[in-house]
Amino acid sequence: MPVEPKRRVLIVDDDPLNTVVLQKYLQAQFEPHAANCADQALAYLAQHVYAALLIDIRLGEGDKDGLQLLAQIKDRSLLKGAKTVAITAQLEDLQEDLLAQGFDIYCRKPISKTELLALLDQILADSATS
Repeated sequence: MPVEPKRRVLIVDDDPLNTVVLQKYLQAQFEPHAANCADQALAYLAQHVYAALLIDIRLGEGDKDGLQLLAQIKDRSLLKGAKTVAITAQLEDLQEDLLAQGFDIYCRKPISKTELLALLDQILADSATS
């Protein structure tokens, strides 16, 4: 019986520790890729199709923020059906703006493995039934 390939998830976060932790959380069920800046994320998106994008809202100094990156992804038609998750440590007063700007869902850092996998199961199941 052929093994189904794992769905890809792109993690966009400028903090290497965060990307390592998120990759470890995801590796059993998904094929995680990590980008440490907006330009690297755009390059990955031009080459691969992802089931979900985990985008840090506050990327490094001098880089685009997560909202600007999502707008650029949409402008370049690179979303290709991927679900988008905003990840931020600063969630106060941002929830409605994140959804209005086009994110499917948001979560606060730090997030546990259980919470992250449940969140991905939820949004990816929603996309499979719609």
